[in-house]
Amino acid sequence: MNISKKLTLSFVGLTSVILLATLVLTRWSFERGFTEFLHAQEMDRLSRIAQDITTEYLTDVSDIKQYQNIYVNKQKLECLVQGKPIELTQVEFKLLFTLMTKPGNVYAREILMSHSYDDGRIVSHRTIDSHIKNLRNKIYAIKLLQ
Repeated sequence: MNISKKLTLSFVGLTSVILLATLVLTRWSFERGFTEFLHAQEMDRLSRIAQDITTEYLTDVSDIKQYQNIYVNKQKLECLVQGKPIELTQVEFKLLFTLMTKPGNVYAREILMSHSYDDGRIVSHRTIDSHIKNLRNKIYAIKLLQ
């Protein structure tokens, strides 16, 4: 094989390797950018949906809620069960008030957390479960005394 054929083959081989590397990098870059674009679109859409859901759940702006034998007054921070006052923490009160906004509805933990913790602190999803357990215990304790 003479030198010109060797040079031609090496040039074609090097060009092929460069072309292949360029195609692989272009595809990787496109997929990465496209995936990030789709993720950003999805997050934007989900945030708008979450805002709409929150607005829908909390359309009732009354400060007084009553459901069966539970009465809650947001202005006075007062909660009565069967006419007897129960002491609630601030988070429990906000949680109960949110739940009584639309009785019987299922609320996502994120919605309950956003209404119970309006100071922006970060808490575990299970914290809401603990507060609901405490609410149940306090309400059932009053009912059992009757």
